[in-house]
Amino acid sequence: MPKAISSPHLMTMVKTHRSKQTPTKFDPIILKKGCSIGANATILPNVTIGENAIVGAGAIITKDVPPDSIVTNTNEVRNA
Repeated sequence: MPKAISSPHLMTMVKTHRSKQTPTKFDPIILKKGCSIGANATILPNVTIGENAIVGAGAIITKDVPPDSIVTNTNEVRNA
């Protein structure tokens, strides 16, 4: 079983981003074991996706996602 699952078109902020004001260092994005990320999700730096958490398609993640929870594109966190 994979440690984490992601779908197509996952957006993460990385060092090679084409912004004119690119920071020299980005904080990490941490994906814990068993998490799943839907298509077109955007995850900002310094965010942790908890174990077995599910990020719905199109969600914009700006803060940590607790373990065993579900986050949808409305950014409503629900416990699984």
